[in-house]
Amino acid sequence: RGCVVERRTYGSDNIDDDDNSDAASENNASIVSLNESDIASASPFVPAAPIQDTSVIEEVARKLLSTGGPAVSRDAQLTVAIAKFCMMTDPRDPALGEKAIDLMSVHGDLAHEFCLYKIALRPNHKLSMSDQHAAFMRDIFQGSCREVVRGFKTFVLNNLNELVRYSKTVNWIESEHLIKCYNVWFSGVIASA
Repeated sequence: RGCVVERRTYGSDNIDDDDNSDAASENNASIVSLNESDIASASPFVPAAPIQDTSVIEEVARKLLSTGGPAVSRDAQLTVAIAKFCMMTDPRDPALGEKAIDLMSVHGDLAHEFCLYKIALRPNHKLSMSDQHAAFMRDIFQGSCREVVRGFKTFVLNNLNELVRYSKTVNWIESEHLIKCYNVWFSGVIASA
């Protein structure tokens, strides 16, 4: 495994010639070795969703939306958005920042909650809350810096953790998938530290 042998034949142009036997060719072979790191670096990273089964993703969303009765609460909608995002997005995806911005563009309440989360972690007492909010939102939507992406990963991981606990409490059969998703995202947060 991981070894390529290149044969060189000398003399006759006739490949079927008896002088070019396997034993004779081995003396003229070049051995090129490849180790695992050469193979890994040659193949580009391809993001993979933690949960590949779309029926599981839709069932989790359905259950979350049906728990609130006829009127779906804002919290349930945010939880569904976060859960679907986490189940369908690899936390190591190089485009995670752009995907997070797209998600928050569609779900303004989620952007607001993330903003409050970040402000709570690093309050700026020189600015009013509304000025901090405006500055943070401007920073998010003007481009994704590494700290904001890592903060978003942690924010959604905390929400996903709550969902895992809830799913265990109500004995969802999807709990196993949510735990897997949580573990993938937890690894993604640790890797971005």
